[in-house]
Amino acid sequence: MKIEKQLTALGFQLIAVSPDSNKNIKDMKQQDGISYTLLTDNKLELSKALGLAYFLDKEVEAKYRNKLGVPFIDINGDSRVSLPVPAVYIFDQKGKVHYQYISPKYQVRVDEQILLKNAKQAMQSIKSMK
Repeated sequence: MKIEKQLTALGFQLIAVSPDSNKNIKDMKQQDGISYTLLTDNKLELSKALGLAYFLDKEVEAKYRNKLGVPFIDINGDSRVSLPVPAVYIFDQKGKVHYQYISPKYQVRVDEQILLKNAKQAMQSIKSMK
């Protein structure tokens, strides 16, 4: 993330959550030089709790099963492939959400300059509440 230093300078702690396994996350951190906290949600428990997990249609699911080795979620006895949609949240220490971005298209991520602008506004709001 190109704006990581700017976000931490504002006082934010960055935490990312991925559906990848612990091993994949460790590899990703080393390969990409990630310095922020990267957690796994490989059972999609957080994604489901936030309403971010979705199930693939059978055709796409077959591709994931056969080529990518994606884990399956058991839903009422039916083993399905589920993935999270991209999402970004800015919340304060009390858990109040000051900004959220959710995209139903997995290829679309939040623009970093838009995120930075919203982070600055959120921090002003957080400071004014103290």
